[in-house]
This record gives sequence, structure tokens and C-alpha cells, in this order.
Amino acid sequence: MIPTVTPDLRLLADDLTGALDTAAELTALCGPVRVLWDSAATVTPQPGSVALASGTREARAGLSLASLYGGFCLGPLNTTAGHTAAYPLGTRHHTAHGHACALVFAHTLAFNTSAVPERTALTLQALGLGTEAGDRSALKAAHGFCTGLGIEMRLSRLGVPEADLPAMAEEAHAIRRLLDNNPRDISREQILAIYRAAY
Repeated sequence: MIPTVTPDLRLLADDLTGALDTAAELTALCGPVRVLWDSAATVTPQPGSVALASGTREARAGLSLASLYGGFCLGPLNTTAGHTAAYPLGTRHHTAHGHACALVFAHTLAFNTSAVPERTALTLQALGLGTEAGDRSALKAAHGFCTGLGIEMRLSRLGVPEADLPAMAEEAHAIRRLLDNNPRDISREQILAIYRAAY
């Protein structure tokens, strides 16, 4: 049996989040969405509002709570292709994890749409982006959401050499502990296509 540590008290110090940039804050959204995609997930969250980059204490408190809920989800479930595709951006090019997650979020949302259209529609609704869950409409809506927050969404503008994309796809595809949870099987070539689309 693996020993576990369970805290008696969880403190959400939203005052400490004031210095985070918007891309870092978006991790509080991306984590729970990717857990929702987990093929083993049986709980469907209720749509809610998302407030990013407003600078208000209320918005920071909401993000802290979203991050806590996302952490709770990681106990019985795990993240999926979106986190996998984000990892090589951090390990190879030192892109902040939140920014890397934001950058691939729209692309992996669109990729998974055909496998989980109802969950995609819930995600879009929670973001205030309607409920049309086709892959192209999901990509356009989620990408627009991130760019509207001022997040740089092009790999080329982050100093990632195009020649690195195949090796990044190979590395991401090897992270089976996450990819095996994805609702749709994703190949190395499909991960490479996501990187190229984001380039």
C-alpha cells in the first residue's frame, strides 16, 4: 500500500496570485478541462463563468478555487494530450508551463472534439463561447479566447526553432501515462501537426 498524506486544512491565498501573468492563470482552467477529457472521467461539471486577467480579488479567488478543484481531480484521474504536448515546450525551450498549456489548449480541444463533443460544448459554454462543438469552431473560439487575453499563441514568436518540432512530437508521444487517458488516440504525426498549426 502506498502511504498518502492528506492535509487537515487547505488555504487558498488569492492575494499571492496577484503577480501571475494571464498565461499562468490559464493553467487553472486548462488542468480541469483536460481532466474532463480523461477517458475515465464520469463526472460532468456544471458550466460556470471564467474571469481571467480582470485583476480583481474576486477573480483571483475564483482562479485559486479552480486550481484547487483541478488539483482534486488529479487524484483519481489525470491530464491528457494537452499537457503532454506542453511539456517539451518547457523542457526544451523553457516556456513557462502555463503559457505552454495555453498555447496548445485550443489545438488539443479541437482534436478531442469528435470524441467528446458534449464535454467540448460544456467547456466552450463555461468560457462564454457558445456551445457549437465542431473541431474548427472549437479551435477558433478557444484560440480567440486566449489571444483575447493577450497570450502569445505562436511557437515561432517564442523562439522555438521549426526544426525542433519533430523531436518535440516524439518526446510528447512517449509520455504514455497521460496520452493513454486521452479520449482519442493521438499519434506522433498528429502531435506534430498540432505543433505545426501553432507555429
